[in-house]
Amino acid sequence: MKKFYSLILLAVCALIGVNANAAAIIGDSPLGGWNWDPAGGVHMTLENGIYTVTVNDVPAGKYFAITPDGATGWGDVRRPSTNGATPTGEWEETSTGSNNSWKTAAAGNYTFMYNPDNHQVKVVAADVVVVDPAYYLIGAFNGWDQETQVPFVKDGDNFKLTYTFSGEFKVRDETGSWLGGVEAMTLTEENNSVQLVDGQNLNLAGEAEYTLVIDKDGVLTVTGFGDPVEDELLGVYIIGADDELWENKVELPMEFNGSAWALEDQKIPSGFEFKVVKKMKIAGEQWIGAVSEGKFWITEDFLNSGSEISLDATDAGQNVYFEQGGTFDFFVAEDFSWLSVSGEIEPDPVYVHSYSVIIAQGGDWDNQQVQLALEPNDNGEWKLEAVSVAANSEMKVVMIPRLESDPTVEGTWTWIGAQSEGLFWVTEEQLGNNITMLVPGENLYFENEGIYNFAFNPEPADAENMVLVVTKTESAPNGDINGDGSINAGDVSSLYEAILGGNSDAKFDLNGDGSVNAGDVSALYGIILAGE
Repeated sequence: MKKFYSLILLAVCALIGVNANAAAIIGDSPLGGWNWDPAGGVHMTLENGIYTVTVNDVPAGKYFAITPDGATGWGDVRRPSTNGATPTGEWEETSTGSNNSWKTAAAGNYTFMYNPDNHQVKVVAADVVVVDPAYYLIGAFNGWDQETQVPFVKDGDNFKLTYTFSGEFKVRDETGSWLGGVEAMTLTEENNSVQLVDGQNLNLAGEAEYTLVIDKDGVLTVTGFGDPVEDELLGVYIIGADDELWENKVELPMEFNGSAWALEDQKIPSGFEFKVVKKMKIAGEQWIGAVSEGKFWITEDFLNSGSEISLDATDAGQNVYFEQGGTFDFFVAEDFSWLSVSGEIEPDPVYVHSYSVIIAQGGDWDNQQVQLALEPNDNGEWKLEAVSVAANSEMKVVMIPRLESDPTVEGTWTWIGAQSEGLFWVTEEQLGNNITMLVPGENLYFENEGIYNFAFNPEPADAENMVLVVTKTESAPNGDINGDGSINAGDVSSLYEAILGGNSDAKFDLNGDGSVNAGDVSALYGIILAGE
């Protein structure tokens, strides 16, 4: 086990976790790595108002900086005014916002000090600091949770722990290294010692009160073997997801009916894939899949055949996959050797896509959103013309699936924005050019108010390279709503019909507030009375 450096109180830090709001050294190995988060650097301990740490065996020419308490990014890192500066052993001023770093002049042991009050740094040569190693037990028994790992206790030259557990485990040391065997192995009464290395998991097959001892050479010896405790089955589940990444797993409990594990009358969506999972008290989760080459597909022919699916209780078992959804019954053998699936496939609902432009007038997404429907044409484009947009407004396109049999039923919206880092500014120079749109993409930003036209090409839908073109109209709607060349009572009648029918077309928005309502009637009467 390599020991490049020793840290003051590092054993405690390894047990409780490094506070994200604590000073640390960041830099070339062994100085923590270039991660501004203090949890990723060499942790410094606050002593009498000064952050301090001693690091042994630092090579010459290693670059480093200081991450202060409460830092939130690279701009908060404390650095010297000149890159590659060598600390002199005196307190030195630091700065932020540059790419400078200190550099060690010669190899040796160093004590690093940081004063958070005036942001000064001092580095001095140090005597060798010998810190005893610290060891912790971690494994399946505690869910491999570092917060609840169990510490060994110093016992002379050895480290000792007596604990009741079973299953796979490793030992962690004060540097955070995970120590196991050269190869995965189960310790037994006859073969109860192993040299700890950066290796594979160890295992204790039966639950018992074991005594674990680590000697000065890093050899682990286990005693206290008793009769293995039979593992307890906590439950059986169908666990799956209807997305390829399994980000939102669905857990469906099965019940034992006296001869098999059963789950009946369960609605399953298309695209759903799953495995059978046993949850054991000691061994944890055991995922059981189909004996198949690749996914095992549930088809209509398979359902009609009444066949069973052979199961493999190893990691080699494959997922079972529903290309089409429906209502199904699941039965799993008591010995988990087979799975049967029965039921009826139901046609998936057919959705058609519509698109709208969502505008946050003045950038207010809470109170000033305006939703305007894009209209399709024969060229695969969706257009919206003569939209009044206030200054400092933001917008996105949304794809809205609508049930083909009932368009009033909407599916989940998909937000589509510009391929950009941060807001995409729609400038005068940019008007008329293609804007590459992505899912979800960034907001489009209009610094200037105006009347804009939008042409959106969503092919291929839900993918990259969707295109939006924004152009500008010189003038607002003039009130000739019916297009007969005159502004008169006929336009008033058309406007009332639009309001009653909920028509939000921009040609009716005469006052430019993004809505079609009584305010536009007043605006139209004003135009008529003014003789325009």
